[in-house]
Amino acid sequence: MKRLISLSFVVLGLGATSAILAQTVGGLDLGAIEGRDPAIAENAENLVKQALTRGKTAVESASAVVTSSEANLRRAPLGTAGGAQGPMDFDAILAGAKGNLTAPRGGPMLVAFASLSMPEASLKRVIGDVTQAGGVVVFRGFPGGNPARFALAMHKLVEPRQAASVLIDPRLFRAFGVEAVPTYVAVSSDYVPCDSLTCVSDVPPFDRLVGNVPAGFALETIAGARGPGAPVAEAALARLGSAQ
Repeated sequence: MKRLISLSFVVLGLGATSAILAQTVGGLDLGAIEGRDPAIAENAENLVKQALTRGKTAVESASAVVTSSEANLRRAPLGTAGGAQGPMDFDAILAGAKGNLTAPRGGPMLVAFASLSMPEASLKRVIGDVTQAGGVVVFRGFPGGNPARFALAMHKLVEPRQAASVLIDPRLFRAFGVEAVPTYVAVSSDYVPCDSLTCVSDVPPFDRLVGNVPAGFALETIAGARGPGAPVAEAALARLGSAQ
């Protein structure tokens, strides 16, 4: 049985801001991204489906979900967050889908579910703290089916060393029943996400906390509840504390 830790929070409204976006930002050719096949831009799942149905096997058409460095998902109990140095490679996120098909991959044991609808400062802090703690930050897909908008946001929010720990994987949203962000999940043991675009993974017991709170607070709450996710939360807290 999973344990659900519920919190209620008051969310302060933020004023909207506007900006004129350049066609090329920090090495990302947004024009080229926007110029991709329009069917690809509908959402992350359709993008992956179209990219991989060009393959020769049924596995390729059913299994792939866009991720950035799926190899970073395997944790024992938690892996080291980080990625290659240099500008974030948006094409690498798309190419990561094919890497999912080579062999079964273990799912992440510490996950923060996020969205670009979150306040920018909060999202940046979640990405920084969760990757430092050894977890991953997962998005459901492209906002409004717009890869260029997602690429620009990642360029602003994600440091190169964090890029491998930022994923797009709608399977994980379904597996843990995530309907609001941010949501923090700590899983009790290894598991392998299911291999189709619409499946629901069978996952081991886990703890879940929903609320716009810092990662450290979420981990302390999960650890203190002594549920199935407590050992992972404690290990993550130790990593986070050692870096501060």
